[in-house]
Amino acid sequence: MGINMITMTLPLPLGRQPDWKAAARAVRYVRLEVLYDCDSWLAEIEDLPGARAAFTAVRAAQVELYEHACLLRGTIEHGWPGEIIELETPSHRAWVTGGPSSGEPPGELVVPTILLAESGITDAIGFDSYTAYEHPPIAQRSFDFAADDLRLTQFGVAIAHVAEEAAATVQPPDHATAAKWLDAWLADLDAIAAAGDDGRPLLRFAARGLALSAWLKDPTAPMSAERLDDRAADLALTADEGSLAARPRRRSSETVARDLRALVNGLLPRFAQFDDPRSHDDEDAHWYIENAGGSFGDALEVEVAAEPLFAALAALVDLYGDVAPLLDAQPQAITSCPSGDSNLRFPPPPLRQYLSWLLVGNLDWENAESAIEQIEAGKRDERREDLAELRQVVELREYRKFASEGQIGAHQLFVAAPHDGLDFPDVALAIGRLGRDGVLAAAQVISWSAPDPQ
Repeated sequence: MGINMITMTLPLPLGRQPDWKAAARAVRYVRLEVLYDCDSWLAEIEDLPGARAAFTAVRAAQVELYEHACLLRGTIEHGWPGEIIELETPSHRAWVTGGPSSGEPPGELVVPTILLAESGITDAIGFDSYTAYEHPPIAQRSFDFAADDLRLTQFGVAIAHVAEEAAATVQPPDHATAAKWLDAWLADLDAIAAAGDDGRPLLRFAARGLALSAWLKDPTAPMSAERLDDRAADLALTADEGSLAARPRRRSSETVARDLRALVNGLLPRFAQFDDPRSHDDEDAHWYIENAGGSFGDALEVEVAAEPLFAALAALVDLYGDVAPLLDAQPQAITSCPSGDSNLRFPPPPLRQYLSWLLVGNLDWENAESAIEQIEAGKRDERREDLAELRQVVELREYRKFASEGQIGAHQLFVAAPHDGLDFPDVALAIGRLGRDGVLAAAQVISWSAPDPQ
């Protein structure tokens, strides 16, 4: 089985503190196209493009990236010697994890940090680079969907964010009447008309409508994020089944406000009936309930969801595309998750006693060769071989199964793992031997580290 060196280097400029608030926002606003247009787990989600698939993908990405961000914060703040090497350069603090892999992750932090980096979260934290494994660069990634497929996918992402806004919004109190819910919704509607091109009131109207939809299904049940997500997933499925394609694209916020007003006004009599159980016994109410199936609330919910709520969601997508910047709801804070055991790594920790590394700028190879001539004669042939191997890796960038490269500011970081017994040079052991004999200092290597030979 083949072996590859898989590492992640995350450099933070000196004087800069990790921005965990920005990280929380980046997790909340995760862009699916950044993960989809690369060889990530998200690319394997079935049915993309599509609204329901996009909704599911957003939630899965948010959950996983949040857990990874908490793990990274805990590692940076509390250390994890078995999984991370922390080093300081003239310009940066940096954290390095990884090792050789024959298929399984070489440690507990490699996959989490790769996903955080490739989704843009490490950029938000403040790291100014990372070890890239995916192409194209994040800024160039996009969906290659046709217009209608892109609209469906954006609908699924939008309704995920609308559900988050609804969960964070103060809703009418328990045991409130339909009239109270309607008053709140009408106030949101009034704000749309006054907002012009500001999309936040439209998003709040959609969020209230989603909460109203859940409430109508069961007015006695507590409002929860889970209930809101259930309704959001159902609406995404409705979009996939043709409801979004049948709705014309909106280009004007004024038209949207006018249309929503007409749709809500058409439901006013039904809201009045909802609060008057006696009216449920007349022939019109019986027909209304039987036509929808279930209760009067179920029947009214069908109309709320299918008309003003769905229209608002479609308008959000048509007018704004990415609705994440419109959110008022604050994202969940990134906490400092304590590290656990290093169950995936062999040999056992600490990592600094396994991997070797060196940080380089411009190297003086001739001076290094001269330094070798100054050490005891019995070591010179081996040190010449060590230097030749190091030069192949550092200067010529020749591929080595047990070595990898990262960027720290203007300098290059090379990381290597030992592989005693194989029939090709061991650059990890070479780094240690050259360093201890002063050859790396002569070459003007900025810094280096290698395990204690004992």
